[in-house]
Amino acid sequence: MPLDEQRMARLRAEGESMLNRPAEIWRPNPEELEFPWAAQIPGDPIRTAIFCRRWTAWETMELARRLEMDAEHLYFDAVDRLVSPATWYYASTTGITALPTGVATRKAVEMAADETTELYLIANLNWQAIPGVARTALQGMAWEQVPGYREGERGRVADQPPVRAYRYGNGRVVHLNANLNTYSALVPRDDAIEGLDGATDRCLAIAARAALVAAGRQMTTGVGEAASVLVRMQDDLGRVVMLEEQDADGPRYVRSSAHPCFVDTLPRNAAGRTVGFTSGFEQRAPGAEITNLTISPSRVTAEPAPPWVDMPEGGEIECSASIANAPEGARVQWTVRDISDRVVAQGRSPAQPNASVTLELPRPLTPAHMPDVAVMDGQVERAYERLRFTTTVPYPYDDFTGLVWSYASGDPVLLQADRICCGQGTGMSDLCHMGGYSRRAPRASTPSARSPPCASSRT
Repeated sequence: MPLDEQRMARLRAEGESMLNRPAEIWRPNPEELEFPWAAQIPGDPIRTAIFCRRWTAWETMELARRLEMDAEHLYFDAVDRLVSPATWYYASTTGITALPTGVATRKAVEMAADETTELYLIANLNWQAIPGVARTALQGMAWEQVPGYREGERGRVADQPPVRAYRYGNGRVVHLNANLNTYSALVPRDDAIEGLDGATDRCLAIAARAALVAAGRQMTTGVGEAASVLVRMQDDLGRVVMLEEQDADGPRYVRSSAHPCFVDTLPRNAAGRTVGFTSGFEQRAPGAEITNLTISPSRVTAEPAPPWVDMPEGGEIECSASIANAPEGARVQWTVRDISDRVVAQGRSPAQPNASVTLELPRPLTPAHMPDVAVMDGQVERAYERLRFTTTVPYPYDDFTGLVWSYASGDPVLLQADRICCGQGTGMSDLCHMGGYSRRAPRASTPSARSPPCASSRT
């Protein structure tokens, strides 16, 4: 049955309104990153068409904070189909269900046929590899040290690099070759228990480099036309050791860390636009060492679990450690924080071989706590170690505004969701699908893995 122009225009307008409903929103966080990678590049933003499953979209939005894109998106309901009412499990309760097939298909065709598009961001492509192009995407990136891509980790595919590139007609296809998290589009599974936000940041930087190569916008890894270089040093615990702008012809960085450290460089031209970026890795410098870090009184309830301190009303604890190779006159700084990064106890002691300190813990607000121990030579940190422990809280575990269930594997978007729920007043976040204690159980006790005020691996 033929359609007149007026009716066709009305149908198109109704379809566009469906594509603009809240469930179809794709909106990056407008807050600027402290280390923006390629958020501003020479020339126009990369015209990008994004196709991804809606529950993996958060990482594509985070990519847009690190790579300047003029993006248009379309959500898929399942890994193998554009529209699937079966995946809208709560449609009968919310009244929100899948888009009409015609509306979604027409939008997909329009995006695929747009000749102004420079980059198509999609997943699971499988073509004949041309390794030379992939090497360009990884040049200057210490990807083998990034959690998820390290040797033997779950995110790495066999013993292959994370980027594979292929010729496709006159263009290129760049495939992110990784075992992704359940709710991820760009970030691989990893086994880290610290520094998770930094790991996610660098995985997204690798994805940004791959996208630049696919769009034909390769960047240099040297200073080249740079007027300045933004340098960030961040250790494997996620602590930013240094963040400063340096002259392009001056020393790239000078400060050292007491922990293995990523060194990220961001050359920028006189207009402040990124002309390249790299991420290197440095092992800790030899020197002072901290071992045998213990806390008393405490006990271990299961082998992978952190120590348990049974002090619901607070009280005195003794922290001790073995110190080796400390400079003369050095001191040991002891700091205890809870899961919300509140400092609850501090102390100092001489850096002698068997160092110890007695600290007064206040009445706890959260189960998870982290004693941090640093050997300080004046203002210079010579060694640094972290312990984790849980403590009994002085209130019942069922006395909460709400309970958020999460996963021990720590998908980045779930960590963000937990943080948002915490900010809206949720009282506790606990672990789900944990299957008892495992090698990943201690993640629950780390601030990088959990920002909500309560999280415990004693389940």
